[in-house]
This record gives sequence, C-alpha cells and structure tokens, in this order.
Amino acid sequence: MVNKCIRCGNDCYSKNKNTKYCKECFIKVKNERSKKWNELNCKKNYSILRICKNCDKIFITRSHNQRYCSKECRKIIRSKYANEILSKPKRMFKALPDKMQHDIMMKIVKKELEK
Repeated sequence: MVNKCIRCGNDCYSKNKNTKYCKECFIKVKNERSKKWNELNCKKNYSILRICKNCDKIFITRSHNQRYCSKECRKIIRSKYANEILSKPKRMFKALPDKMQHDIMMKIVKKELEK
C-alpha cells in the first residue's frame, strides 16, 4: 500500500494502511520523541547539600548516591574498610565487588613488597 509521508511528503510503501512516515522520517521522529521524553523525565537535579561521612564537611553532591566530598575522603574510607576486611575470613573478601577486591589485593602486594 502506498501512503504519503506526513513529514517529507514522499511516498512510503507499507503493508499497513496506518503508516504515517517513511523509514527515514520514522527514525528521525522516534529520536526526537525520545529526546523530548528524556528532557522531561531524566534530567533530575542531584545538587543536594550533604555532610561528608569521612570529614564531616558540608558539600554539594554531583550524583544521587555521593557520600564523600572528594576522592581523597573516599580513598581514606576505602582503605579503612579494606584493612577491616583483611582481618576477616576469605568468604567476606569474595563477597566484595571486583574493584574493591582489586584494591585490597594491591594493598596486600604493596605491604609484601615493603617487607
């Protein structure tokens, strides 16, 4: 069945009589709709005042789950947590995320090299 594209006016061939757009225009319209939807629904302001869990300094967050004011504070807390984990059984170590496991292993290697 041949229909006229609403957007560009070209003929669009389809088995469906309700087709409004040609293939090229359909992709463009779909992208425009998704951009509009994202602008309305996905732009959330995460700028919230919080207190750093390490140094008790007040800071403005850049994401919804930010807990520390800087990378340095986050590293300090991670190193404290890593030292606690090193004293616990291996099953606790295996339950950690891969990145934390890697960080802890690097600390162990550094301590061994210093000896």
